[in-house]
Amino acid sequence: MKTVAITGRSGSGKTSLITRLVEIFERKGLTVCCVKHSHHEFSFGPEGKDTWQMLRAGAARVIFAGKGMTVDIKRETVPLVEILKGLGKCDIVMVEGFGREEIPCVAVAGEDWDGIPRGRKIVAIVGEAGEDTGVPVFPHHDIEGIANFILDL
Repeated sequence: MKTVAITGRSGSGKTSLITRLVEIFERKGLTVCCVKHSHHEFSFGPEGKDTWQMLRAGAARVIFAGKGMTVDIKRETVPLVEILKGLGKCDIVMVEGFGREEIPCVAVAGEDWDGIPRGRKIVAIVGEAGEDTGVPVFPHHDIEGIANFILDL
């Protein structure tokens, strides 16, 4: 299982890049899993609906099982390494965030780019870096090139 983090500041285009990469990897016949890290509390469903009420009441875990989808919500912080172990069969895992983990990171340079973040395993940059980075730099539109780079890691 190949794992790569897509990092960058809020609004830099991380989610857009991931969704476009997922489409390419899926077309290549790969099974793709995604893990999204957030610094915010999660809210499932519209306020007042069943799942929200169960969580609000204090349930430690709520599993929503519907047609073609199952969502497992736990009231605990799970380390990335444990999340990855529980994913099952995946060819590639796209992680949004978790930039401080020991996995390869592709940094997305938004308008507020201020250089490669320290303490991260940056292997490539997407966007205008404006500096000699020592790693490959891809324009935002070169999704095939970025996908191939990730597959070659």
